[in-house]
Amino acid sequence: MILKYNLMWALFFFIDGVDKPRVAVQSLAFKYSLGSFVDEKLNLSLYSRTNLPFFNNDYEYYLTRFMILGDYSINDTWGINSNFGYGDFVDGLDNGSFNFNITPGFSINENTGAYFGYAVTFNENFSSDLIEAGMVHFLNPSFQLDAGFIYSDGDDLFLTIGIAKKF
Repeated sequence: MILKYNLMWALFFFIDGVDKPRVAVQSLAFKYSLGSFVDEKLNLSLYSRTNLPFFNNDYEYYLTRFMILGDYSINDTWGINSNFGYGDFVDGLDNGSFNFNITPGFSINENTGAYFGYAVTFNENFSSDLIEAGMVHFLNPSFQLDAGFIYSDGDDLFLTIGIAKKF
């Protein structure tokens, strides 16, 4: 299941901790479709995500990342998403990091899908690897719910919960 929205907003919550769970960060995202190509199998989009520091006293930044996304439909069941971006600037545009994701996904039924993937964030000073897996469910053609897990190379496990609305 691949999102093919012309304009979409989403809100994601990342929950961290086992003994005392807390909202680690929440993010607001926007996606704008640039169009479909290769016999309607490839959809390219621009995507922006901003982390918001509202529910965590230890998190003080509005970090923003900009990406280009490619969603490719292999067949009626399988698809693959990949994106490349730059962002999370703290002290100016030259202090950001790059990211690359590759995430295969498949349809379980007409309204529900699952995904699993790999992501890396890097700059000249560090690299961080992530493994992600989750499910997507469409309540209707323009409203989506997400739930998943992200495991980082720092042995952090996050539960992710998201909602998305098409305009």
